Amino acid sequence: MSEVHRNRSGADMQVSDIQLDAIFRAFPDLLFCVNSEGIIQFHHIGDPKLLYVPPEEFLQKKMQDVLPADAGRQFGETLESVQKTQQVGSIQYQLPTPRGERWFEARLVPSTEAQVIVIVRDITESVQMKGQVSLQLRQLAALYRVDAAITSSFNLKVTLSVVLGEVVNHLAVDAADILLFNPNTKLLEFAAGKGFNMPETAKAPVRVGEGYAGMAVLARRAVSIAILPGGIQGQTDLHERSKEVFASYYAVPMISKGQVKGVLEVYHRAPLTPGEDWLEFLGTLANRVAVAIDNATMFDNLQKVNTELSMAYDAVIESWSQALEISGRESQAHIQNVVRLTMKLARYMDMREDELGHIRHGALLHDIGSMGVPEYILNSPRVLSEDEW
Repeated sequence: MSEVHRNRSGADMQVSDIQLDAIFRAFPDLLFCVNSEGIIQFHHIGDPKLLYVPPEEFLQKKMQDVLPADAGRQFGETLESVQKTQQVGSIQYQLPTPRGERWFEARLVPSTEAQVIVIVRDITESVQMKGQVSLQLRQLAALYRVDAAITSSFNLKVTLSVVLGEVVNHLAVDAADILLFNPNTKLLEFAAGKGFNMPETAKAPVRVGEGYAGMAVLARRAVSIAILPGGIQGQTDLHERSKEVFASYYAVPMISKGQVKGVLEVYHRAPLTPGEDWLEFLGTLANRVAVAIDNATMFDNLQKVNTELSMAYDAVIESWSQALEISGRESQAHIQNVVRLTMKLARYMDMREDELGHIRHGALLHDIGSMGVPEYILNSPRVLSEDEW
């Protein structure tokens, strides 16, 4: 009976080993067994491409010594905490692998007092996804601040200052400026800049088709120079006297409703290798600035038209007032005296500023009805007849 039991136990153990081996074969990541000092006693490799070093270089060695300094320090501290608390611990770290830089999460699970199981997972995609989401949120926040500046103020200088701040901070570049297209002179003129050593030095106007900014306008597409020999002097003619030296340059035309409004220029003193998100965000900011310029131009034009209409309206009323004087119906002194006293009374009554203009017009024309009455009736020395009344 005992022999049968032993055979059955041996068979059970063989089945258990087979099952455990099958689990290990299906396990996609890495598994290590370390002792209390962190020495690797056993390992299972789900994906050999995830290995930081070959197995012969880490077996019977401390995990703290195999990993890079920062990751090794984290592992040692977590291992000590797991052994004291007998609670699961975890760390995240980055390693170079045959597939490039990868992110890993190591979970330390206490097995016995002398052993800890370490399960290592590749979390690169998860980290990259979180980074992408974080980047998109920061971009949305930056665009919100730009849009808020555009909608809250028609002062173009304020808007350009906000945009340049977002460009320099969010794109992590050294300097940026905005050139506005002057439709009268056909020149790109410096409007605002940020991050230059000598911002008081103004940039000379650039003709369309000349320099990198002019080329961007002519081609209606972004122009980039990865490395500029000797800096960016010469063709762009920017900040010559301040001896600005840049290694990377990007110029993006700002286009609204099919019309070029200017160019957004970005500078960096080291070589740049931006990704698609960086370039796309730069283009989005350029489009936002184009809209802001368009809105500010429309607002300025509207203000100009309103001012001209108001001045024309005032001129017409003044001419009617003069007609009263010329016809002899009212003297200029009388008209001006009425206007003066009326405005004084209106201000005493705390009337609004937007109402004072109408009050003045009314005072100027308080006797305008007399223009429709014949002079012989107005100046009659006798009592008027019924028909004359």
